[in-house]
Amino acid sequence: MASYGLNAVRIPVGYWMYETLVYDSEHFPQGGFNYLLQVCDWARQQGFYVIIDLHGAPDSQSASANPDTGQYCSPGFYDNSDAYSRAEKFLSWMTTQIHTNPQMANVGMLEVLNEPVQDTSRTGSMLNTFYPAAWTAIRSAENAISGMTTSGQLHIQYMNQQWGSGNPNQALGSTWFTAYDDHRYLKWAGVADTQSAYLTTSCSDNRGGNTPTIVGEWSLSTNNNEWDPGSDQGFYKDWWAAQVQAYEKTSGWIFWSWKTSGLNDPRWDYQCEFLLSGLSGLSSPFTFLCADGLIV
Repeated sequence: MASYGLNAVRIPVGYWMYETLVYDSEHFPQGGFNYLLQVCDWARQQGFYVIIDLHGAPDSQSASANPDTGQYCSPGFYDNSDAYSRAEKFLSWMTTQIHTNPQMANVGMLEVLNEPVQDTSRTGSMLNTFYPAAWTAIRSAENAISGMTTSGQLHIQYMNQQWGSGNPNQALGSTWFTAYDDHRYLKWAGVADTQSAYLTTSCSDNRGGNTPTIVGEWSLSTNNNEWDPGSDQGFYKDWWAAQVQAYEKTSGWIFWSWKTSGLNDPRWDYQCEFLLSGLSGLSSPFTFLCADGLIV
């Protein structure tokens, strides 16, 4: 990864990594934290910046039966004081681990919740109750660490308002070292099913909103599977370049993912020969190039 100019990694995790939070009725793999320490240490040795992201919250925060959260269930996270409490405990615990484990020395950002539902009629308590409580949980854990300075604190990341879950700042008492995440998948953005529409959209894309924002997930996947990565390489190279230029206007971007398992679609795999040989050299130098998709 480092040899291709990547300089950061975003690591999605589930709350069950803090195993004392898991109820007897819940069944998740154990021992994940040791793997997290290992991959963070590898990243540290290569000088990578590391973002840790709460991808799977208690009772699931995403759409029904979304495997992205590690749970096949309706999103029961919202207006759920127990789920909020367990997520806050996870964030507090993870903050302490980050600051006290030498292997995690390059972790600089903690995302409090990945992709909440895009329905502001449901996210009011998340914005007004959970988001400020998550901020407090992280900062309180840091304040309890001897010798902690404000410059040594983590960036706390929320989904950007453009994601569609509401303004993350509306109930925050402070936005010190706060950052924002925006995910951009044109295949689900209502873009017309033509290559010119994809290119035009990306060339004029503006992922502004809350600042600083990282476009934390994007890919080369389209709604038209007839656009073959082999025979249509010209289009994919142009679209790659258009997306990179758009997202570098923010504080950086993260491609989902470095590699996938069993998907057999190179449009999601930065590691595959299609991307590394044909596309990665097109991007100009920028501040925050990242790889993604390491799930522990």
